[in-house]
Amino acid sequence: QVLALLPSCSPRASCVLTMQLQRLLPLLLISILWQARCQDDDDEEVDFEELEESDVGNERDVDMDLPTAQATHPLFQDCLSHAEAVETEHGLYDDSKGGAEARKKQAAALLEKTKGLVKKESPNFEEQFVQKLQDIHEKGGGFGAPDACDFLLQHFEL
Repeated sequence: QVLALLPSCSPRASCVLTMQLQRLLPLLLISILWQARCQDDDDEEVDFEELEESDVGNERDVDMDLPTAQATHPLFQDCLSHAEAVETEHGLYDDSKGGAEARKKQAAALLEKTKGLVKKESPNFEEQFVQKLQDIHEKGGGFGAPDACDFLLQHFEL
């Protein structure tokens, strides 16, 4: 809902912006609570250990559709740079204008660029990735480099 107030941008930029907002939300909430408590009673200090988790906020409370591997996976940033390079060379993952041939090229290029990361074989990765892109194109949803990495990391169970 906060994103609705911001100017529109590409799905990839929107995802990066969403991640940044998600990281800043708890700090913003703490700041607001701090100011409110200080205004209510200037003499009373706020003990942050007494604040309940519901007062501070929690990233799990934020209902945003982010790829799951981003926050925790050690290979995610390396994968992201490769996935973005594929988009630069072969077009955006969620751009349906290229058709089936473009989807196949993107899948092959992503697998080729990340084979040093995954170090596993999967005879059906390209087929499944192409199917995922086709589903996105048919439904009109967004799918960027972070989503591609999430798909890849989950597929290879890394």
